[in-house]
Amino acid sequence: MTTGTYNFNSLTFTGNSVLWVGSGPAGPAVVNLAGAGLSTSSKVMDLSGGSIVNLSGKPSNLEFFYAGSHALNLSGGLQASATAYAPNAPVNMSGGTDWFGAIIGSTVTNSGGTAMHFDTNLTNITAGDYLWFTIVVNNIQYKGSSLPSSLGQVKLYLTNSTVSFAATAAQCSGAGGTFNSGTCTLPVPNAVVTLNSASKTVPTTNYDLTNNRWATSVPATELTGNTFVAGLAVPVPAGGFPFGIQNVSWSSAFSTDTPNITFQWQWSAAVYSSFSATYATSSPLNSNVLGVNAEDGSADADGTDPAGTPETYKADEIIGFFSQAAGVTPAAAEMSAAPSNYAFAPQTHGTSSPNTLVSTLTNNDGVLHNISSISVSGTNLGDFSLQSGSQPGDVLPNCVGLTTLAAGGSCNLRIIFTPSTTVAESAKIVVNDDANNSPQTVYLTGSGQ
Repeated sequence: MTTGTYNFNSLTFTGNSVLWVGSGPAGPAVVNLAGAGLSTSSKVMDLSGGSIVNLSGKPSNLEFFYAGSHALNLSGGLQASATAYAPNAPVNMSGGTDWFGAIIGSTVTNSGGTAMHFDTNLTNITAGDYLWFTIVVNNIQYKGSSLPSSLGQVKLYLTNSTVSFAATAAQCSGAGGTFNSGTCTLPVPNAVVTLNSASKTVPTTNYDLTNNRWATSVPATELTGNTFVAGLAVPVPAGGFPFGIQNVSWSSAFSTDTPNITFQWQWSAAVYSSFSATYATSSPLNSNVLGVNAEDGSADADGTDPAGTPETYKADEIIGFFSQAAGVTPAAAEMSAAPSNYAFAPQTHGTSSPNTLVSTLTNNDGVLHNISSISVSGTNLGDFSLQSGSQPGDVLPNCVGLTTLAAGGSCNLRIIFTPSTTVAESAKIVVNDDANNSPQTVYLTGSGQ
């Protein structure tokens, strides 16, 4: 194999076959495994009948990716330098296997004299390089099953997240972190992930400069594996990290606006020889200048690599690592607007819809929260009019005009839609407050006829 991406349904070695990778490829040989249509007992990858020769000795030059649940068998006296990323699959190693690199699986079973080794060709992390840390989520479920599109939009929030690793005081200062007793801690930007997004047809990631947070949106049909949540670029200081970064840990708080949601999360770290700490341009579009992939294999302008890959700089990656996944049952978001999307019925052009209750804002926290503003923004903001006051039958007050919302309290968000065109229109309600997941948004759509 040479540099490039190879897509197989399954991979089985027989007759002492050899998978050969040259000593100096310009980038990794990436093997994507689909596993479609395999029987329950079939393995998606079975190397027991052959071997791997990676002349470079660098695990990052041969990467296997698999999102399904069929087993991987890395047995048979194998000595290989490679990485295998299969977070939902059992991985078996036996019979004297030596694996130089990294393996991520739902379970990894070692027996019969097998051994896992670190990459023996790791280079120093030198000054001028960048560390790129990312968080992804996967296996997102609602009441124990796959997330149904009928559920509507689901928002996940990441707040108060930090990444820590062992460092000296000088290294930590150069990296822009806070040093305490041999540990360097850096804050990770907040993030909001909109699943079953009503506003997107393909997965997208932007950096919201106004609110200083990552914003990823994934339509219901595009939840294929890992979904990017947040990233952090860290400059490597003078002197570098001659022994790599050690004892890395994350601290993160997840919350959601939808009860009964569970998922898994994991983080990754990679080293880049060229990179940028700028996540977005200063334009109103807040474009994703790093080209970060929103979703595994997402078929958009950012390419088809794993979620979190910075497409703009991926040719400069030196080495990367994924942690094990951990299950999460997120807390209720401090403030939530539900539903977080509303579609108006077609409305005659130039006429107004009834005064419509489109969403309810709720304080799920145990303390009062201050509301600083409620407004409509977006492409057709002038055609969606935010209403004050209550309507007959309303049990809750209108949110417009409120400056606080008590613990456990709720209020109504009402809109009148007056289409100025005969095509589809969109806007969103934006609620700014002092909750850690501010702002809350409600996506609005409608069309004139």
